[in-house]
Amino acid sequence: MSEEKVKELYEEYSKVTDPVQRAQISYGLFGKIAADMENGAPDIEEIRESMGDQWLAAAERFEVVLKNDPDEAFNMAVQLTTLPVSSDRKIEDINKWLRGDGPGMLGRDELRKKLLDYLADEQKSQPLTQKLTEYVSYDFSNITDSQDAFEDPSCYLSLSSILLGMKLGENDELGTSAANLSEQVKLKFNDKDVIRVINYYHDLPDTKWLADELNSFKVK
Repeated sequence: MSEEKVKELYEEYSKVTDPVQRAQISYGLFGKIAADMENGAPDIEEIRESMGDQWLAAAERFEVVLKNDPDEAFNMAVQLTTLPVSSDRKIEDINKWLRGDGPGMLGRDELRKKLLDYLADEQKSQPLTQKLTEYVSYDFSNITDSQDAFEDPSCYLSLSSILLGMKLGENDELGTSAANLSEQVKLKFNDKDVIRVINYYHDLPDTKWLADELNSFKVK
């Protein structure tokens, strides 16, 4: 992220007093810095914290939103999950990493009822279920080692979408689209390539939580 963009976000942040809005802006700032670090941006080399530190800081800001305004937290999660692909390469380089946070946010227990209510409206939730279905169909056979797994944001996005789908499968009543997504995820979850990549993720502190949650479904 350029110094000018950081300055712009900081100036926007300094004008806001509402804690939820401040947390959202902070999430965007830390998330964009983390994404730029993932992309190897040369203009942030002086930042001492690691990418993991930046993602953790972003996650902490989401926790503030979730605690103070669950409705806004849910909207934020849907927006991240359905971020459109941008024709602007610089924007897309950020978006492709930020999308991965969306399904994990949607899978939070605190938002489960909101998610189920949202999915019950088939028309309204169609863009979300379509995106999740697309993410789940990711071809994990292209991931040949742990480096591939950590460097491809679509891999993380797919695993977090699979986790969300597994959690949806714990609910008895689902609309057609959500039920179809759940069934697709159950089939995908047994794929040997998916299991292999989950094991890669278990070895990295930043992604261990995701691997642990996915592995918890294997023993049920």
